[in-house]
Amino acid sequence: MAVWHVGFSSAKRGTPFPGEDRRRKAVRALTEAAGDHLVLFSLVHEHNHTMLWTEGGIDKLGADVQRALNALSEEPLVDPWTERVDGTRRKEGLLRYFLQQPSHHNIGVHDALWTGSCFQDLAGARVIDGFRPRIWDLLPHAARSVIYRHVRLPRPVEPVSLAQVRVLGAVRLMAAASAALTAAPRLRGRTTLEVRAKAAVVHLGERSGLSAAETCWALGIVPRTYRRLRALEPSDADVRAVRQRLALEEAVASATGGLSITAHVRRLHLLG
Repeated sequence: MAVWHVGFSSAKRGTPFPGEDRRRKAVRALTEAAGDHLVLFSLVHEHNHTMLWTEGGIDKLGADVQRALNALSEEPLVDPWTERVDGTRRKEGLLRYFLQQPSHHNIGVHDALWTGSCFQDLAGARVIDGFRPRIWDLLPHAARSVIYRHVRLPRPVEPVSLAQVRVLGAVRLMAAASAALTAAPRLRGRTTLEVRAKAAVVHLGERSGLSAAETCWALGIVPRTYRRLRALEPSDADVRAVRQRLALEEAVASATGGLSITAHVRRLHLLG
């Protein structure tokens, strides 16, 4: 199996996936197109980095990924450039490089919370059906503690407790659920992903003691819809990812000296 660093840049150096919703769709498109070949990725501003491994040639795989991304891109992506990656040290260096792309490019969002980064997936704070980062197949001894330090967090975190969910409230819960499932940020639609995310919010809200009224307000739904969502049983993976996303947000707030998570999330949503 050969490992490749494959990059995609926009033709006019503009942002191909402006806005949080478009960025999340691009992440899903990338993971679907690359499939089991995808090791790592980072989408930042006018270019995107991927690490791919394949037994065959890289040209067709790169073209397939480019075609999937172009279907969502604000402007065309030029043909990808490729670099073969050999050696453990080089792979370890690229792992760090990928995870630090947001701060490297001064995006203004903490590396751990940038939804264009695969760190969310490495940390268990996001569920994308059919996607499992292959980095541990290439670097089986890569420590999670080192991965967290790459994004400027001192140690791995565990999912927040139900008591913490209650303190954080339904609005934070809604935002975390939308990020954890790469759904539309405000969960105002009826797509499959949005319904899954809403069901996770209702489930966690009920278990943590949030009132139905607070959850309805955060989700913008009526009591009848709340009851329908309550009848759905979210997967354990979905629920755990939401709780882990909240844990990451709290860890970032602590590591940045008390800068409110609201400020981080606002930057995330306002950035193109």
